[in-house]
Order: sequence, then structure tokens, then C-alpha cells
Amino acid sequence: MYTPDQIDSILYQSYVKIGDIAVEVTDLKNKGVRCECLYEQGNCLINYMSAYEKGKNLTDKQKEALLNCIIKVSEIRDYPSAAPLLFVNRPTINVGQIGPKGIQGETGAQGVTGDDGADGGTGGTGPQGPVGDEGDQGLTGAQGGTGGQGIQGDAGDQGIQGTQGIDGPQGPDGVTGPTGVTGDQGPTGGDGGDGAAGPTGPTGATGPAGADGTGAPAYGQIYTHEGVGTQAVVDGVPELMTQWESDGISSSGISPDQANNKISLTEAGTYLITIDASFSGTNSSNWIISARSNVDGGGAAEILGAHIERKLGTGGDTGATSLSVLYTLDEGSTAEIETWIEGDGANNFVLTFGGMSVVALGAQGPTGPTGATGPAGGTGATGGTGGTGPTGATGPAGALGKAFVVGDPDITLTAAKVTIILGGSYTPEAPYVASVFFDNRADKTSPPAITGDMTGHTIQYNGTDWFDNGIWRGPQGIQGVAGPDGDDGAIGPGGSTGATGSTGSQGIQGIKGDQGDEGPTGPTGPSGAQVNYAQGGYRNSVWKPTTSYQRIIVVDFGSLNFFGHLFFFNSQLISHDNASTNIKFQYSTNGSSWTDIPNSGIVFGNTHTNRPEQVVHQFYDGASRNARYYAVAIRNVASTSLWYQYSQFSVFRQ
Repeated sequence: MYTPDQIDSILYQSYVKIGDIAVEVTDLKNKGVRCECLYEQGNCLINYMSAYEKGKNLTDKQKEALLNCIIKVSEIRDYPSAAPLLFVNRPTINVGQIGPKGIQGETGAQGVTGDDGADGGTGGTGPQGPVGDEGDQGLTGAQGGTGGQGIQGDAGDQGIQGTQGIDGPQGPDGVTGPTGVTGDQGPTGGDGGDGAAGPTGPTGATGPAGADGTGAPAYGQIYTHEGVGTQAVVDGVPELMTQWESDGISSSGISPDQANNKISLTEAGTYLITIDASFSGTNSSNWIISARSNVDGGGAAEILGAHIERKLGTGGDTGATSLSVLYTLDEGSTAEIETWIEGDGANNFVLTFGGMSVVALGAQGPTGPTGATGPAGGTGATGGTGGTGPTGATGPAGALGKAFVVGDPDITLTAAKVTIILGGSYTPEAPYVASVFFDNRADKTSPPAITGDMTGHTIQYNGTDWFDNGIWRGPQGIQGVAGPDGDDGAIGPGGSTGATGSTGSQGIQGIKGDQGDEGPTGPTGPSGAQVNYAQGGYRNSVWKPTTSYQRIIVVDFGSLNFFGHLFFFNSQLISHDNASTNIKFQYSTNGSSWTDIPNSGIVFGNTHTNRPEQVVHQFYDGASRNARYYAVAIRNVASTSLWYQYSQFSVFRQ
């Protein structure tokens, strides 16, 4: 087991590694270099760190296993056995408004090779005399220049394996073997026996690979913003918190219900539950905040690991706290997620700012079924009766079954489209097959056989029945390996043979032609496909004596984007007056006009003077903000000094 000094060193070096990854991802993104591996490394490290810091109920063996994972992902090579930690300065990120990097033009095509020099002129006719010997062969023309190097094609993205193709139709019967040649006349033989059975037909061909996925995470939220309501509690009795004011954003499968102070789950899976609260109440009161689940109406029970405590001060203190926990709902069950509070007396509780959110963690879809074995080929016909001649040979195997083909790819499914399909002439042997890019039917129960959202599925209609063939468009594949170098350009054709000179002296060789002009610069290629990545920033030390919000770290994605984002902020705060700190997150399209992200703010109550205190905050914003810049802004409640050391801010686009 690791010593406390070793654990402090491992955690510190891991926080520094997260900052390094954010800096490197930003630099590579500005250079136009893809960096999915760094993004996955940073996301994996954040998850391990979060699990370790929230693992109050973990055993020592489980904690040691988590630390081993953190060491491996962070690439830590050394940590002290008893010595104090050695803090080193980290690089500083400039937070000014950096202009976007221009797109580099592609290399122009190679200039055309100059023409061969002209053949030498024919020598003049000699004086009349005896017929001379036959003239020498003319010189061979100069060889053409080597063709330009072929441009290497970009490596295509690796697609994931598509679902199993449906069974191919039965192959036709094998052709009847020819009748054996009649043998020489001999004694009459007995009746010929039955011909041998034809071999089993081959299995239908495998269906084509699935296209890229278009899925999105499920989420839901309820929250309070500038709340003033008071909830009185009984000493030592847990109660449902009833101070939520509004429903937040949500998606299918997760239903916020502020009126009943809960978020309902109807789909099996694993979820990330997050509760954050800024609250006030009776002076010197101690509060317990927990998350509970009511599964299938059996009553609310506390979720393991979802339990935190916060004690208020004696002078109108505002408390701030948050918790995150992973929760699994079994297949066939439903659950209601609630926030409960408990006080140490007959005290009052006032929620000022806060929110409860639930985000589904996506899982890999099931493996498609294996295609059935193709039907057996037909039995070859019985050979004709002969004398003593041999029996006819068995016919060959039937042809391969028909491959699975999508005849109408990437359709938008509507009620009108269904009507058009029903009016077509389709049969089980020649069905209608389509892949669905969007399912825009108002009534997704018609036709009944394809009930539900068919986005990303393939569907089939055989003139009588409809079928859902399952998921066709899965998630995007990983980056493909680099393609091989292009082949050398073909050697130019040889020059044509010079004409045979007439009788007389040999003409001189022509002068080589001038070099051809350089070809024009090729057009700029289109921008590459957008991928998931992270942007980050790091500040070593900042002093903020003002009570106004100031942005201390700004990250730039380089272009507008419409995705959800995961935010992670980590810093050490040193307050000189034991005052509270306000932290919030903002976004901007142009870097000059900023808007607060709703429900992102927290209040951090400093409990010590001139002593570092660690603050870690992360949250998920599922809205499409159409923004390019994101920032973390901080202010001190009092006007005296406040230091922010080793601050790191990362934004992960989903």
C-alpha cells in the first residue's frame, strides 16, 4: 500500500498531467493535427481521479488498484517514500484573443515536361555520282521525362463492423448433369440406380459494413436559480428536498419533474448523477445532503456513495457542496432520483443556487445475429438407363445466394414515404430495403411492425409485411492506419524514332527544348471531418483583489460548434480574509461578448486564512451553444487579496 506522501505526490503529478494534456491538445489543434488518443488519455485520467476522490467506501485494495491505474495513465516514473513534494512551475497559457490559423493550401501540381527537341534537318543532296551505300539509321528521339509523383490518398476512417446481413434467397437448383455416353452394345444390364444427391449450396454472402453512428447521450435536469424559499426540518429526520424551481433541458428516456422534486428513469443502463447546492440556513447548523432512488415504487433508498455533509458558520454563512455518483438501473425496472436533506436540529434550509442532473452513459450495442446457412442445392437428375455405360456425372452446386443490398439508402422516414412504399410492387424475392437517416413520423407506431424511432436502422417491406432489420448505422470508427505511399508515376513514353536520312551526310542533332512552365497551384482542399477533442488552459499563479468577475482562463476551439460539452476545473485557492469565492463558466461566439452558461455557477466557502484549499468542479452542458470560446470566471466576495494557484480548465466536446 502507498504511504500518504506517495499518494499526495501521485495525485499532484496526475493533476499536472491533465494540464499538460490540455496544453498539448490545444497546440496540436491549432496546427491542424488530429489528437483523439490524447483526448481519450485525458478523459480516462479524469474518470480515474474522480473515482478515487469520491471513493469513501472503497477498500484499501480497491484504492491501491485505482492508484496503479492513475500511475500508468499519467506515466508517472517516480514518487517519494517520505520526502516532501517537489512543486515545479508549469507552462502558462496565453488567454488573449488568438486569431484562427489559416488553412494551408495544397502543393501545386508538377509542371508539364518540356517537349523533345526537334529532329535534325536533312542534309543537303550531294553531287550526282554513283549510287552510295544505304544511309545510317536516324538517331532515336530523346526519352520522355518521368511522370510526376502520384498524390497520396488520405487514409479512410475505420468503420465498425456492420450488423449481420439477412439470409440470402435460396440459390437455384444445380444444372442437370449431361447424360453419359452410350457404351458398346453388351448384355442387357439391370435397371440403373438413383443418381447421387447434389452437394449443399454455399452460405449467403455477408452483408456490407454498417455506416457511421449518429447517436447522442440522454440527459435531464431540475434546478433552482436565486431561490428564497425556506424548508423547515425536524432534528435528525431525513426529508425530501422540495426547493427545486424549474425543469432543465432533457432528452428521451430521462424525465425531469420539478413539481414532484424528482427525475424519472425508464431505460436500463448506467447513469452519472450530479447534485450541487449553494445554500444558507440556521447559524452553526450541520447538514447532510444525499441522493436517493425509488425503484419500481418500493420507497426511496439512499444510493451508496451519494452522501455528503456541510456545516454552516456562525455569521450568516453560505455553504456550497456537490456530489457525483454512478448508478445502475436493471432491465425492466424504473426509478425516481431524489435529493434528501437532514439537519442536526429544528433548523431552516434555504437553497439559493443548485441543480440535480442525470446523464446516461452509452453502452455498446448487442452483436447482430449470425446469418442462417444457405439452403441445400437440388438433387441432380437420375442418369439415363444404358447398357454397361457409366452413370452420368452429378450436376454442379447452385449459384451463391443474393447479397444483402440497401436499395434506398439514408432516407427520411415520414407517413408520406410509408404510403409511397405501400404503393410499390414488392415481393419476398425482391423486397424494398432502406436505411433510415432520420425518422420524422409523427406516429411512430405505424406501421406496427416498425414501432419506435427507426433512426439508424434498416427496414424492409416484402409487399405484405414490414421488418426492422436492426441497427445499421453505428458509432464512428477509430482512426484508420496511414495508407501506403503512392506508386511512382509511370515512365513517359520514348521519343519517336527519327526519320531515315536521305543519301548524304548525317544531319546534326536538334537542340533540347526549353523547360516547361510550372503548373498552377492546385485549389485548397475541403476541411477535414470534425472529431471529438478537448481544449484546455493552465495558469500557474494569479492574484485577483477585485469583487468583479474576471476570466482567468479562456480556451478557443478555432471555429463555431453545436455540441454538448463536459467542463472540468481544478485550482488551489488562497484567501487572505477567509471570504467566499464565486466561480462560473461562460461562452462566446466572437471572444468579446460573453454569456453565462445556465446553472454552472458555484460558491466555494473558504474556511482558512492564508492556506491553500483545493476546489474541483465538473459538470455537463448538453445544450448546443453555437460558440467558439469558453472561459472560467472567478471573483472574491471581499475586496482583499485572493490567489489562484495551479489552475487548470479543460473542455471536452461530446
